[in-house]
Amino acid sequence: MYVNGQPYAILNLKDSKQEQIFSVKPIGHGNRTDHKELSKMSDRVLKFELAEVYPGEKYDDTAISEIYFDGIDHY
Repeated sequence: MYVNGQPYAILNLKDSKQEQIFSVKPIGHGNRTDHKELSKMSDRVLKFELAEVYPGEKYDDTAISEIYFDGIDHY
């Protein structure tokens, strides 16, 4: 996982169709009370990269169907 082009976390997914939950250190600004200053700060770009896969029995591609975010300021 990258934040603004910088490596941030490695998430090891299991070979499973079940929901998987990962905790990472907060991505954000410490001062949550100064909304005027927060509005001046730039957005973040998150990128998820598959670093390793193995051949499947049926398909030649890899899919992640959904990603949910939880916490302060998630969209």
